[in-house]
Amino acid sequence: MVMSLSIVMILVISALLQFALGGTGDLTGRKPGQGAGIFATNQPPVAVASANPTTVEVGWAVYFSAWDSTDDDYIASYTWNYSVDSQGIYLYGIYPVQTFNHTGSFIVTLTVMDSMGLSSSDTVQINVTPPTGSTPPMADAGPNRTVSFDEDPWLSADGSYGSIIDYLWTFNVSGAPVRLWGRAPHYIIDVPGSYVLTLTVTDWYGQTDSDNLTLKVVDFTWPGKADAGPDQTAVVGEEVTFNGSGSQAFEEIASYSWSFFDGYSIVLQGVSVTHTFMTPGDIIVWLRVEDALGNAMGDFMMVHVQAQANNPPHAEAGPNATIESGTIYRFSGSGSSDDSPGLSYVWNFRYNGTQQVLLGIGATFPFITLGKYTVTLTVSDAGGLSDSDIVIITVTEKSTATGFIEKYGVWLVIGGAEAALVTLGAIVVMKRRSNRKN
Repeated sequence: MVMSLSIVMILVISALLQFALGGTGDLTGRKPGQGAGIFATNQPPVAVASANPTTVEVGWAVYFSAWDSTDDDYIASYTWNYSVDSQGIYLYGIYPVQTFNHTGSFIVTLTVMDSMGLSSSDTVQINVTPPTGSTPPMADAGPNRTVSFDEDPWLSADGSYGSIIDYLWTFNVSGAPVRLWGRAPHYIIDVPGSYVLTLTVTDWYGQTDSDNLTLKVVDFTWPGKADAGPDQTAVVGEEVTFNGSGSQAFEEIASYSWSFFDGYSIVLQGVSVTHTFMTPGDIIVWLRVEDALGNAMGDFMMVHVQAQANNPPHAEAGPNATIESGTIYRFSGSGSSDDSPGLSYVWNFRYNGTQQVLLGIGATFPFITLGKYTVTLTVSDAGGLSDSDIVIITVTEKSTATGFIEKYGVWLVIGGAEAALVTLGAIVVMKRRSNRKN
């Protein structure tokens, strides 16, 4: 009896060791090869997603399978998901079945998780095509209309037809996207403005159609406003365009009236008008708008009309020159021009380390020091516009002939005069001797 108990204990211990060391004995019903010893590190599962078929017509079912997914212990959960119109669709289990009611290509993601919280994912693509010969739906968002900012616009897609299973309304309020679902959803837009709402309908076969609705939201306690636009500047004889499209009112604006004085009273009609001004000065232009309900608003702007356009002058400093040391050089800006008289001329350059500034169209300067000087002429008109040009003056040494004359010129003159007197005396003496002989 004692020997039998010992044998039983040995067999039990052997079985436990075999299980602990990952032997073939499987007490949990795992697939062969999935057993993990109690001393082994948990490994993440491996997700394998498959589907049949992967291409179907809309309205047909797809059969998914996660059977080929594996884990070293066991997989605790199987989650499938994909998106339709930014909405997440979730399926669960090893063999889920899904019917696709929208056309398009859908990436379905399988995520498996083991008992220790480790997970992995795999994807499969499902292509859904419209059925052959099906008639697409038609969307009708209803007529455009005006509502108060605190009023439900009562959206309705009743005019739409077809085997429609989905109604989606999309628009923006203050830059934020809004999405509504249903044939007649309720939503109050509390910010006055003009909104374009898009209705998209989808039928049983995944075919879609869209229609737009313009919804004008107003504050009936506010009368609206006229907007004549910004002030403008023009020249006599120039055409100016006025635009009042920034004006707002409860209903459609029925009239735009522009009035001002340009030598005589002028009134122009229309949201955008033009006028050629013939009188210089600051002219006030008044805009009056009136909506279909008779509500009137006003605004004004100013047109600064100048007598003539002021174009920048053109500076001309003259040609470059080479002069000898000691020359008093005269600059000439006479080649400069402007569209009106009254130019000022400023010449500046650096000479012997000092900045020289000369004024006038024909300024002069004595150049003694040898060198090359870059002289800048700047001309400015009465309107403050200016232009610049440069001229290069090269100062060289005096030539040999010039230096000789300057050095000995006086003595040459004196010597020449003495020679002339001697010659004249000789002629007189010779003439007297000739007279004596006769």
